[in-house]
Amino acid sequence: MLAFFKNGHAASCRAPQSKCICAPRLYVLTGALAICAGAIQGVIGYLGSLFLLSDALHSTTDGTTDLLVAIIAVYILNNPHKEQVLEENGRRVVAIALVASAAWVIWEALDRAIVGNHTVVPWMLAVGGIGGACVDALRLYLLQKAQDTAPSGMRGGLIAHARTDMQRSIIAGVVGSLLWGGRVAIKAHWFETAVSYLDIALSVALSMYMFYLAKGIWRGEHIHDHKHGSCDPPH
Repeated sequence: MLAFFKNGHAASCRAPQSKCICAPRLYVLTGALAICAGAIQGVIGYLGSLFLLSDALHSTTDGTTDLLVAIIAVYILNNPHKEQVLEENGRRVVAIALVASAAWVIWEALDRAIVGNHTVVPWMLAVGGIGGACVDALRLYLLQKAQDTAPSGMRGGLIAHARTDMQRSIIAGVVGSLLWGGRVAIKAHWFETAVSYLDIALSVALSMYMFYLAKGIWRGEHIHDHKHGSCDPPH
């Protein structure tokens, strides 16, 4: 395990001198990190911020993608001729999960906006965002270390996902911190109302982005395209 933190590969892996055999294990690790972080963010978000909840659902979907890529990588090692079919089916499952998550967030946002009982807890948004950013930074570090040694098309896609996850979490942490400070400085009912609707608006905006990503994934525009196994030799 420590070898992954040192160079992005297992101690038994001989990449880039030979074909990488540890990529599936790395993807399982990064996927597990994303899913665990998403689950914790989801609980915090449900209680304190719909925006953080939508970010958690996206992170969980990306973590599932990492695990799916791990399965693909193992399968490709043994059945390289079936790579295209497996990738197509896999990305459609991910796209459907992303659409379902986004639709649920929008439904929840509309319900909270209509009922008017939506409450935002800024410190929860700040803590959840900062914590998520730290986990995403670790995922990005592990994937980038492996990529520097033995470039891979699929891994490059996972790096892009980890980077955008980290950026969203940073935004959540910054927004939560600003709102936390604003709540202390501005003790007024209008501020609380504004914060609630801002949280709902950010949630809907992120859901729209999730729909956009799902469309691209379904069409194959955002797949981790890789035609020669789990790790390409450096060019």
